[in-house]
Amino acid sequence: MHLWPVIASAVLLAVAASAQAPARTQSTLVLPIPGVPLSVETIEEYVTKNPDGTSTHAADKTRVYRDAAGRMRSEMEIADPTEGPIELITLVDPVEGFIAVLETSNKIAHRMKYQTGSGLGISMGGGRGLSDVPGKKTRKTENLGKQAIDTIEYEGNRTTTKSDDQPSLVAVSESWMSRELGLIALQRYSGPDEESTSRIEKIDRTPPDLSLFAIPADYSIRELGTAGPLQ
Repeated sequence: MHLWPVIASAVLLAVAASAQAPARTQSTLVLPIPGVPLSVETIEEYVTKNPDGTSTHAADKTRVYRDAAGRMRSEMEIADPTEGPIELITLVDPVEGFIAVLETSNKIAHRMKYQTGSGLGISMGGGRGLSDVPGKKTRKTENLGKQAIDTIEYEGNRTTTKSDDQPSLVAVSESWMSRELGLIALQRYSGPDEESTSRIEKIDRTPPDLSLFAIPADYSIRELGTAGPLQ
């Protein structure tokens, strides 16, 4: 199991437990690696293609912090049609081995533990790759070389997935990553039902305040169980 599906599971479990609005998967543009403290803003834009030929547009903005030990904090607002914007805060602690989603309105931390030291599943992606389409698929990955984005050098690749049974169904995922900084500057995805673009902005290399990465002392903790080894 890679780390980011565990984070997504923790977020969804926490949202369901608190009966809040459904949340999108948290951004994967900043990875929990040590030695490179920073804070960035991530922008994610989505276009969903509806069966009637229309499309629905949405955008998410997230603030992400990472300390020198690789601990991470992300702050995101999700829309609730009945209560208005809800702040969703996720903590990832690869040192202590837990992921926590902070329910700020009720001061509850939904925490899922995982085994440390078993890898973080860092890869150049591949997107959703027609995951909802049954049958055999053919996947091809190509290296796009390197390019500088805001003076930082990133390596790119593109993965194209085709359905063998339905050749017209094609998904293309492109990713530009700096392994040294643990950053994905840009991701693009295009599939039969959805298109998305995710990017990072406003990189600040100043070490964030360490208090950002701890569960506040006045929060109660609800355990979500323990995930298996991360591979």
